[in-house]
Amino acid sequence: MTEPVIVLAGPDPKALKAFFGELTTEVFDQLAIQDTAIVDYVSGVLAEFAHSERLYRITDLAGKPIESLVEMLVGDTIAEQSGEAKHRDFRRYIGDFTLFMSGLFRDCVEKHASLDQYVQEGQRSYRRVAEVEARIASLDAPIYRDLAERFVFYSGALDFMRKTRFFRQEAALPLLTFAEEIARRMGTEMTMH
Repeated sequence: MTEPVIVLAGPDPKALKAFFGELTTEVFDQLAIQDTAIVDYVSGVLAEFAHSERLYRITDLAGKPIESLVEMLVGDTIAEQSGEAKHRDFRRYIGDFTLFMSGLFRDCVEKHASLDQYVQEGQRSYRRVAEVEARIASLDAPIYRDLAERFVFYSGALDFMRKTRFFRQEAALPLLTFAEEIARRMGTEMTMH
């Protein structure tokens, strides 16, 4: 079932980032994850993907968003041929997507795909991003290396967050349920397209 495009109306990006920053800090502290760079990065991913149009950025030739990881990976060769920066951005998106989905929507991933594939692609993607970041002497290289090495742990932390702070995934449209919960907690509105 295709999810509608969900847009949270009202909160500016900084408020959404602050909301997820507080939530991620609280949950990660509970799990003894004290790395503020990782907490900041993960809360940024959550804030970014709280809008479904940002979650499904890769489209097919007709412009329809691709929701399947397998279909997304078809674009890897194209991204790689487009240059190192574009390939890095593509791989960062795949890493972020697999972390978000395998963490907050693990039940859906396990129902419709392979959790192992999400984990492997997330690790592979963050590893490739770390390699590029290291080559250009970016200060972010250690973050991506840590995300690659501890992907299962961070994905599990997001699954714990879902189980303890959010919603049941039995809903027909879990992304919609997720957006409704965020809107309710932030006291804002949500629209669908």
